Amino acid sequence: MRGSRTCFVTGASGFIGSHLVRRLLERGWHVRCLVRSETNIQQLARLGVETRLANVLDPAAMKSAIAGSDYVFHLAGVTKGNGAKQIFRVNQGGVSAVAEACSRQVNPPTLLFVSSLAAVGPASYGSPLTEQSPPHPVSTYGKSKLAAEQSIRQFAATVPATIVRPPIVLGERDHDGLILFRSVARFGIHFVPTFRRHCVSIIHADDLVLALLDLATRGERLDANESAHGVYHIASESEPSYAELGRMIGRAVGRARVIVVPVASPALKTVAGVNEFRAWLGGKPQVLNWDKSREATVGPWVCSAEKIQRQLGFQVDQSFQERLNQTARWYSAQGFFRIADQRVPERSQAMLQ
Repeated sequence: MRGSRTCFVTGASGFIGSHLVRRLLERGWHVRCLVRSETNIQQLARLGVETRLANVLDPAAMKSAIAGSDYVFHLAGVTKGNGAKQIFRVNQGGVSAVAEACSRQVNPPTLLFVSSLAAVGPASYGSPLTEQSPPHPVSTYGKSKLAAEQSIRQFAATVPATIVRPPIVLGERDHDGLILFRSVARFGIHFVPTFRRHCVSIIHADDLVLALLDLATRGERLDANESAHGVYHIASESEPSYAELGRMIGRAVGRARVIVVPVASPALKTVAGVNEFRAWLGGKPQVLNWDKSREATVGPWVCSAEKIQRQLGFQVDQSFQERLNQTARWYSAQGFFRIADQRVPERSQAMLQ
């Protein structure tokens, strides 16, 4: 890849975005990142990337921010929010504004949009989701991501764009994933959202980012006449059940035995309801809410990555267990928990920022 290439990244200060920015810099790309006035940009400043202050929902501001970019990676969005209106406003509205801004450039950049497997909905048993699978999202989040995909398609004639649908993503600097690891590391307990053996596709952030870089230069672009053209599912070969994932995390944190506790659907929904009330009182969305409980109690969430493997030869170079081990070591080094008898002083969660 030529070092002269310029890319623009939204969501750069987030979990996946932080992995992407580092990889782009390693490859010698010139990186610009969208920031908001309230965004903590200390890490981005230390990395030496260029920043642009703009509202992702403002097409005019985004047009100026994107100008001169060869590639745009749109990762900004929300996985939870206070109500459907807020989730759609950010997830669909942001994508629409970015796509419109790209279309207004003299030479429109290639747009990579990170959607979600939630936009398609759960798979049928024995039949993993493919890019041709008809969408039937079960959550507000999934519906907002599907609406975002449809917004991009409106610009397919003028903007070369690719949609990527990752499944569960884990890795270093993940706030939500820390909850899983810390529960297993400290107490040896892993809660699963159903008594049924639902399997899930999964990917490490580094592997997802490598796929994004490959798709930026060699992937298909959307075609208004073919729904699956320019769309890719990304996943590792590991497809554990929720219980098996807990045991894998246990091995990563040095736990010889992990107690798997299935949570009945009524109990899960009760906790989600309490969290919804807390979010309403405090204005801060919770990880487990009504929306996430809908996704957790259906399944399986399994997809096929055959297309990107066949077209681009994509494959992960480490097993997912090795990736979990890597993630656990990072969490431990930050002081969030200790691996086996390795004592690490506790530190603030601000280390994740």
